[in-house]
Amino acid sequence: RQARRMELDNERRRYECEAESNARQIEQLRAKSAEVDQELEECKAVLVNFQQLTVDKMKLNDDIGEKTTQLQKVREDLVARELRGSMASKLPTFGVCSKLLVPGFTPLRSSLPGAEASSW
Repeated sequence: RQARRMELDNERRRYECEAESNARQIEQLRAKSAEVDQELEECKAVLVNFQQLTVDKMKLNDDIGEKTTQLQKVREDLVARELRGSMASKLPTFGVCSKLLVPGFTPLRSSLPGAEASSW
């Protein structure tokens, strides 16, 4: 009987030790789980930030595309103006005297009063 009682006491002590060990392991696992949860939240925040940066990058790329198109149009317009200017400078130009702009003025000799008498 005594041997059986000692055997049962030993078995009880072994179970108590296992229970204490299991309780410590549970606490360690809970602490580790809390750390993982915190890291997970940090990762989620980084992911949200990354997604926002991706959206911002896409908007900037769209803006770059628009500005590039505008720049190309301005360059084309500039080249066209330079060509027109270059062509215009090659055309013969004539000066216009302000007298020619006066109504009724005529540069022909025959229309002048006393044209027959005067000499140019």
